[in-house]
Amino acid sequence: EGPLAGYRLGEVLSGEQVTVAGRTDEVSGTATVTAGMLTQATVVVETASIATDESARDAYFRRALDTTTYPQATFELTAPVDVSLIATETGTVVVDAPGNLTFHGVSRPVTASLEVQRTAEGVEVVGQLPVVLEEYGLEAPDLGFVTVEPTGSVEFRLLLTR
Repeated sequence: EGPLAGYRLGEVLSGEQVTVAGRTDEVSGTATVTAGMLTQATVVVETASIATDESARDAYFRRALDTTTYPQATFELTAPVDVSLIATETGTVVVDAPGNLTFHGVSRPVTASLEVQRTAEGVEVVGQLPVVLEEYGLEAPDLGFVTVEPTGSVEFRLLLTR
Protein backbone atom coordinates (compact mmCIF):
# COMPACT_ATOMS: atom_id res chain seq x y z
CA GLU A 1 0.00 0.00 0.00
CA GLY A 2 1.14 3.50 -0.79
CA PRO A 3 0.54 6.81 0.95
CA LEU A 4 -2.97 7.69 2.11
CA ALA A 5 -4.56 10.75 3.67
CA GLY A 6 -8.04 11.83 4.57
CA TYR A 7 -10.46 12.62 7.33
CA ARG A 8 -12.63 10.91 9.91
CA LEU A 9 -15.83 12.53 11.16
CA GLY A 10 -18.76 11.41 13.28
CA GLU A 11 -22.20 11.68 11.73
CA VAL A 12 -25.70 11.02 12.93
CA LEU A 13 -27.51 9.63 9.89
CA SER A 14 -31.25 9.01 10.30
CA GLY A 15 -30.76 8.71 14.07
CA GLU A 16 -27.83 6.32 13.75
CA GLN A 17 -24.29 7.28 14.92
CA VAL A 18 -21.75 6.47 12.19
CA THR A 19 -18.11 7.28 11.53
CA VAL A 20 -17.28 8.50 8.05
CA ALA A 21 -13.79 8.16 6.61
CA GLY A 22 -12.70 9.88 3.42
CA ARG A 23 -9.43 8.77 1.79
CA THR A 24 -7.11 9.62 -1.08
CA ASP A 25 -3.79 8.32 -2.33
CA GLU A 26 -2.95 11.70 -3.91
CA VAL A 27 -0.46 12.59 -1.18
CA SER A 28 3.07 13.90 -1.53
CA GLY A 29 5.69 15.46 0.66
CA THR A 30 9.22 15.65 1.91
CA ALA A 31 11.01 15.09 5.20
CA THR A 32 14.55 15.82 6.33
CA VAL A 33 16.22 13.99 9.20
CA THR A 34 19.59 15.26 10.41
CA ALA A 35 21.46 13.70 13.35
CA GLY A 36 18.34 11.97 14.66
CA MET A 37 16.16 15.07 14.41
CA LEU A 38 13.25 15.54 12.02
CA THR A 39 14.06 19.10 10.97
CA GLN A 40 11.69 19.58 8.03
CA ALA A 41 8.48 17.88 6.95
CA THR A 42 5.74 18.82 4.52
CA VAL A 43 2.70 16.75 3.56
CA VAL A 44 0.47 17.87 0.68
CA VAL A 45 -2.96 16.34 0.01
CA GLU A 46 -5.07 16.93 -3.11
CA THR A 47 -8.41 17.58 -1.37
CA ALA A 48 -10.71 17.14 -4.38
CA SER A 49 -9.56 13.52 -4.68
CA ILE A 50 -10.73 12.55 -1.16
CA ALA A 51 -13.56 10.03 -1.46
CA THR A 52 -15.90 8.10 0.84
CA ASP A 53 -18.40 5.36 0.04
CA GLU A 54 -21.00 8.00 -0.91
CA SER A 55 -20.60 10.25 -3.96
CA ALA A 56 -23.24 12.77 -2.76
CA ARG A 57 -21.26 13.24 0.48
CA ASP A 58 -18.07 13.69 -1.54
CA ALA A 59 -19.67 16.38 -3.72
CA TYR A 60 -20.87 18.20 -0.58
CA PHE A 61 -17.38 17.90 0.95
CA ARG A 62 -15.76 19.39 -2.17
CA ARG A 63 -18.22 22.31 -2.20
CA ALA A 64 -17.81 22.94 1.55
CA LEU A 65 -14.01 22.91 1.29
CA ASP A 66 -14.13 24.86 -2.01
CA THR A 67 -11.56 22.50 -3.49
CA THR A 68 -11.53 24.51 -6.73
CA THR A 69 -10.15 27.57 -4.92
CA TYR A 70 -8.20 25.57 -2.31
CA PRO A 71 -7.15 22.34 -4.07
CA GLN A 72 -4.60 21.30 -1.44
CA ALA A 73 -4.32 20.77 2.29
CA THR A 74 -0.84 20.96 3.78
CA PHE A 75 0.91 20.10 7.02
CA GLU A 76 4.25 21.80 7.69
CA LEU A 77 6.49 20.97 10.62
CA THR A 78 7.26 24.09 12.70
CA ALA A 79 9.83 22.74 15.20
CA PRO A 80 12.39 19.91 15.16
CA VAL A 81 11.31 16.51 16.52
CA ASP A 82 13.64 13.92 18.05
CA VAL A 83 13.23 10.72 16.02
CA SER A 84 16.57 9.14 16.99
CA LEU A 85 14.83 6.11 18.58
CA ILE A 86 13.83 4.91 15.11
CA ALA A 87 17.45 3.89 14.53
CA THR A 88 17.42 1.40 17.42
CA GLU A 89 13.77 0.45 18.02
CA THR A 90 12.34 -2.52 16.15
CA GLY A 91 8.74 -1.50 16.83
CA THR A 92 6.76 1.69 16.58
CA VAL A 93 8.04 4.98 17.99
CA VAL A 94 5.39 7.56 18.94
CA VAL A 95 6.27 11.25 18.65
CA ASP A 96 4.35 14.52 18.64
CA ALA A 97 5.09 16.83 15.73
CA PRO A 98 4.12 20.52 16.00
CA GLY A 99 3.13 22.13 12.75
CA ASN A 100 0.69 24.21 10.78
CA LEU A 101 -2.31 22.65 9.05
CA THR A 102 -3.60 24.67 6.12
CA PHE A 103 -6.83 24.00 4.28
CA HIS A 104 -9.88 25.95 3.13
CA GLY A 105 -7.65 29.03 3.08
CA VAL A 106 -6.92 28.89 6.82
CA SER A 107 -3.64 27.96 8.49
CA ARG A 108 -3.62 26.92 12.16
CA PRO A 109 -1.08 25.48 14.59
CA VAL A 110 -1.66 21.79 15.35
CA THR A 111 0.17 18.87 16.88
CA ALA A 112 0.24 15.67 14.87
CA SER A 113 0.61 12.41 16.77
CA LEU A 114 2.94 10.23 14.71
CA GLU A 115 3.59 6.50 14.88
CA VAL A 116 6.88 5.88 13.10
CA GLN A 117 8.64 2.61 12.31
CA ARG A 118 11.33 1.28 10.02
CA THR A 119 10.33 -1.02 7.18
CA ALA A 120 12.30 -2.88 4.52
CA GLU A 121 11.61 0.02 2.11
CA GLY A 122 12.31 2.94 4.48
CA VAL A 123 10.18 4.47 7.22
CA GLU A 124 6.40 4.26 7.63
CA VAL A 125 4.66 7.20 9.33
CA VAL A 126 1.03 7.03 10.46
CA GLY A 127 -0.24 10.36 11.73
CA GLN A 128 -3.38 11.85 13.14
CA LEU A 129 -4.36 15.34 14.22
CA PRO A 130 -7.60 16.72 15.63
CA VAL A 131 -9.60 19.27 13.65
CA VAL A 132 -12.34 21.64 14.82
CA LEU A 133 -14.27 22.54 11.66
CA GLU A 134 -15.22 26.04 12.87
CA GLU A 135 -11.53 26.97 13.25
CA TYR A 136 -11.15 26.55 9.48
CA GLY A 137 -14.22 28.59 8.62
CA LEU A 138 -16.37 25.50 8.10
CA GLU A 139 -19.79 24.82 9.54
CA ALA A 140 -20.74 21.29 10.51
CA PRO A 141 -23.69 20.53 8.22
CA ASP A 142 -27.11 19.80 9.66
CA LEU A 143 -29.30 18.57 6.82
CA GLY A 144 -32.11 17.24 9.02
CA PHE A 145 -31.58 13.55 8.24
CA VAL A 146 -27.84 13.92 8.79
CA THR A 147 -25.81 16.00 11.24
CA VAL A 148 -22.03 16.10 11.34
CA GLU A 149 -19.98 16.38 14.52
CA PRO A 150 -18.11 19.73 14.83
CA THR A 151 -14.76 18.00 15.42
CA GLY A 152 -12.96 15.25 13.57
CA SER A 153 -9.47 14.22 12.61
CA VAL A 154 -7.10 14.37 9.68
CA GLU A 155 -5.20 11.12 9.16
CA PHE A 156 -2.31 10.15 6.95
CA ARG A 157 -0.01 7.25 6.18
CA LEU A 158 3.31 7.98 4.52
CA LEU A 159 6.16 5.85 3.26
CA LEU A 160 9.45 7.72 3.46
CA THR A 161 12.31 6.58 1.25
CA ARG A 162 15.68 8.11 0.47
